[in-house]
Amino acid sequence: VLVFRTETFLFESQLSFLIHVECKVHFTVPVGMFSSPYFPQNYHDFHECQWNITVHRDHAIRLQFDVFELESNPYTCGHAKCSCDYVEIKEVSFTGEVISMGRYCMAKAPPSVLLSSTNQMMVTFHSDHTISAKGFNASYTSVLGKKGGASNHYAYIDSL
Repeated sequence: VLVFRTETFLFESQLSFLIHVECKVHFTVPVGMFSSPYFPQNYHDFHECQWNITVHRDHAIRLQFDVFELESNPYTCGHAKCSCDYVEIKEVSFTGEVISMGRYCMAKAPPSVLLSSTNQMMVTFHSDHTISAKGFNASYTSVLGKKGGASNHYAYIDSL
């Protein structure tokens, strides 16, 4: 689903439009790939995209970024705070609680592989109003988990 939202601004008798592009995709298959808008070309300004991944209940999600190139100006983007263009990864617990797994940008690149502790993950991409870059290309795989302990979390069997 691609949603276009327009906002109108009036500055000194000039009418201008800001087009903010939103995209939201839901994956329910055990293996998949996704990328920032227009990849491998530069993404545009004002994007907000979310990929929701849900795999079988007794599995976890192994996420890997093959390419990761976002805006890289540490002076205006708050160094490792990732306040300009970023990818944020969250997981949803079995009770529905949304837990951040991290916010990543060029000053704070994601690890080569991220493993969820549940079967649901949300990946959000945000681009601001200045400077764009190539973006990212990611893939995910469902990995079998082994339920253990009172925490109701899984220890994952994975051959990295």
